Amino acid sequence: METANACVKKSLVNSLGRLQNKADKLIDLERLSERILDKLQRTEDMPKKCNDIVGDKLASSQPDLIDMFNSVDNGMEATINRIGNTLDRICAMID
Repeated sequence: METANACVKKSLVNSLGRLQNKADKLIDLERLSERILDKLQRTEDMPKKCNDIVGDKLASSQPDLIDMFNSVDNGMEATINRIGNTLDRICAMID
């Protein structure tokens, strides 16, 4: 029974890792959309300063897998909302 639980937990941890990789790619997409907006808003020749956004890292010695999945989910939802807002601003500028 313990071996079965270990296999399930390992599979869940692997799934969480893949989900976190996708969340990291989404953060990269957010940064790109913000760079495009910054470039469209810039009127002078000087490049605008970059503000690096550091994603939340899951840190705990004995994490609860459900909380970890929920944390990644919440982060992805917030990132998606920020990308949507940025793209709306870009579209408004283009129109």
